[in-house]
Amino acid sequence: MQKYRIKLLGDRIVGPFTKEQIGELVLKGHVSGGEDFQVFPDGEWEALEKISDLGDYLYNIISEKTVVKKNISDTILNL
Repeated sequence: MQKYRIKLLGDRIVGPFTKEQIGELVLKGHVSGGEDFQVFPDGEWEALEKISDLGDYLYNIISEKTVVKKNISDTILNL
C-alpha cells in the first residue's frame, strides 16, 4: 500500500500516511491540500496536484465534504 509524507506549512514533516488517513486529516481540517507531499520513502516533495492518485482521492473527499455541508445548510434553512 502506497504511503505519503506531508510537509506542513510550517515545514514540519509528518507521516507516513495512507491516502485514506490523509483524507481523514483533510476532513478534520488538519491538512488543507496546500502542503507539499512526498511519496514515501524517497519521492520528491511536490504539490498535491503533481501526485495524481493522491490528488484525485483528496479532490473527491473535499468535493463530498462540500456537498454534505451544502445539504446541511439547505436543511437548516428549510426548518
